[in-house]
Amino acid sequence: MDEFTQRMIKQLKAEEGVRLLPYVDTKGILTIGVGRNLQSVGLRPDEVDFLLSNDIADNVTFLSQYSWYNSESDVRKAALVDLCFMGPNKLLHFVNMIAALGAQDFNAAANEVRNSQWFKDVGPTRGNRVATMIETGAWPADIPYP
Repeated sequence: MDEFTQRMIKQLKAEEGVRLLPYVDTKGILTIGVGRNLQSVGLRPDEVDFLLSNDIADNVTFLSQYSWYNSESDVRKAALVDLCFMGPNKLLHFVNMIAALGAQDFNAAANEVRNSQWFKDVGPTRGNRVATMIETGAWPADIPYP
């Protein structure tokens, strides 16, 4: 980072302040960070990927403390990370699914997903995709992977 950018960062942090959560600024504009206008500027694609990578890493760290996660294949781990986007602690309320995973009863675990409020909230496309990942241990065919 060049000297000009470093100076601007210090100056703008001092002038704008640093806000880690969204807020409404003095003009009524939804803002975050150091004066980032979320309504008209939003996020660039690289910023979205950066935030998403951090969220995935946080969910993996959370899930890694549980043996029922660590013993799964990468596909099933991915399904569980996906489910964590409802809120990691909410995933722990899926006690029957977790028990079924521990018993390696993947059909029962997938049925628990399909019969959940989360499934109703996200809809059948995402819901069935995640449930099928748990059930079959296979990556979804409708999402291109690198």
